[in-house]
Amino acid sequence: MNEQPRTEQDRTGGVGLHRLAGQGVICAGVWEENAGTLMLIRKGKADVRVGVKCGVCCAGDVLYIPAGLVYQVTSEDTALISCLTFYIDQFAKDMDPLDRELLQLYCSQARARGVRYHEGHPVRERLAQLISECEEEYSACEPGWTLAVRGCMFRILTCMLRTYGEQKKENERQVYHNVDRLTEVLDMMHADFREHVPVGAFADRTGLSADYFTRVFKESVGETPVEYVNGIRINHAMKLLCGDRDIRQIAAECGFGSAGYFSEVFRAMTGTSPAAYRRSLHAGL
Repeated sequence: MNEQPRTEQDRTGGVGLHRLAGQGVICAGVWEENAGTLMLIRKGKADVRVGVKCGVCCAGDVLYIPAGLVYQVTSEDTALISCLTFYIDQFAKDMDPLDRELLQLYCSQARARGVRYHEGHPVRERLAQLISECEEEYSACEPGWTLAVRGCMFRILTCMLRTYGEQKKENERQVYHNVDRLTEVLDMMHADFREHVPVGAFADRTGLSADYFTRVFKESVGETPVEYVNGIRINHAMKLLCGDRDIRQIAAECGFGSAGYFSEVFRAMTGTSPAAYRRSLHAGL
């Protein structure tokens, strides 16, 4: 069982690489505390849970998993997966201010659920190719390999942000404008998720009425404010369930008034109970 976030001792230039392979529970209760992850499904199909969201990924699919989100991978057949981890801040500091702003919007909108580049997505194949190039350079360690790895990572970010930016220009101007307005509120939610902050207090930060704020929030983020905060709490609970802390203590630590309510929300968002989730982590040993 993983009781700590995954770390890579040989990250160079803000990039690290590892592979997952196997059948059944391939990994459980894993997260990167300060780095994003790009996951390329190389072979087979895999059920991937990222925070409270889950789905089936096929060979060729690419997922972006934000820092701090717990992920779990299972496969009925034998899956092979490449995971590229990277410190976004290290790349953002070398970006043009407008690109950095676009990256911030992308990360804000994806921070509680990630992004899946599935079959038919315009940059899926290109991202898979770049991840493979990065992996080849990382493994070969030939002269200049660290520059090549960073170069691949910048091209990966370019693909992700150009697609995001094109959507912004074509059909989602208002959504992205609202994400920009919501950034401060999203930061508050992640910082104060243990507190019971009324929706009206978040709405006041944006200058909107509570009802209109809730509508804008759902249109922009895909969930209501209450659902979003509960998702943050449950993700934190998943980390704590990797250890041996009592479930009642975990409920209190995550801002739930009782263990019963915590279990109810956990089941509603994940499809299983906290105790069953903990057992699934042991199954991955």
